[in-house]
Amino acid sequence: MKVIYADYWGSYISVVAASIHLGLIIEYDYDKLLNLQKFCDKNCLEQGRLIFFGTDKKGRKVYILGVKKSGKIVERALRGISEIYDIGKDNLSFVDLSDYKNIYIKAGEFFCKKMNFKSIGQKLIVYGIKKNFIELKKLILKIRE
Repeated sequence: MKVIYADYWGSYISVVAASIHLGLIIEYDYDKLLNLQKFCDKNCLEQGRLIFFGTDKKGRKVYILGVKKSGKIVERALRGISEIYDIGKDNLSFVDLSDYKNIYIKAGEFFCKKMNFKSIGQKLIVYGIKKNFIELKKLILKIRE
């Protein structure tokens, strides 16, 4: 089984989701979020590339993926590929996290990616994640189980 967490850049919400899935973070913690592997990485050149994040306790491989605004398209393509290669529907879980993006995360991404003000941007992103953390955690725990 492969689990793919996707968001616009593949370096914010998807990193937090993968970290929750793997048990790297359990509760919201500002400092832990900022120090997560790949959090706020400048991987915008890697959008569309699956990045291995770790293996969970059940042996499922967890990936992150930047999809810009094409999450639904990427999901359909992955499902189609899994059908073509007879991988099976139960061997792939694609999670588009774009619904968990709020105004704070959008503003933070703008400051980080467009204005190159990483410090301000990261604070806004982490605050935005805090606003959605409980709902995001519920989703991830449901997927993990």
